[in-house]
Amino acid sequence: MSYDYSSTAARHAFAQRLTEICVDKGVKDHGKQRFLAGLLKVSQPAVGKWFNGDSFPELDKMVQLADWASVNLDWLMTGRGPKQRSSSLAARSWILEALDDMVVDRTQATLVFYGFQLQNSSTLIASEKLARYLSMIDEFKRDMASKKEND
Repeated sequence: MSYDYSSTAARHAFAQRLTEICVDKGVKDHGKQRFLAGLLKVSQPAVGKWFNGDSFPELDKMVQLADWASVNLDWLMTGRGPKQRSSSLAARSWILEALDDMVVDRTQATLVFYGFQLQNSSTLIASEKLARYLSMIDEFKRDMASKKEND
């Protein structure tokens, strides 16, 4: 099941979850944009767009937010699943769900192999592994869409 990130409702729901984690972490309402901009090394207007429901952060910033707030990345992005981070099993199930949406071919097998390598790499923390793997999935999906358009 895919999630429609382009909808206004999805962006506003994310803004509510972002506000919720700021409250949970004790960030004062006044200055929260400045605080998060500094934390994530982005501009205050960009953070303002997130709080207003105008846009989403990039995936690497989502991962950083989830890590900072100690929340489940899937919950932060979509509102699905438990709020609190449980284990790497949740991340694996999210990756497997993304893989299920992909066309089965040799490229997917390659992505599965790289995903396995990332999961077993001791030099990367789990969130970095997940962000890199999801970036690979996004790139693959863009390539597949481009190929379909050219056919």
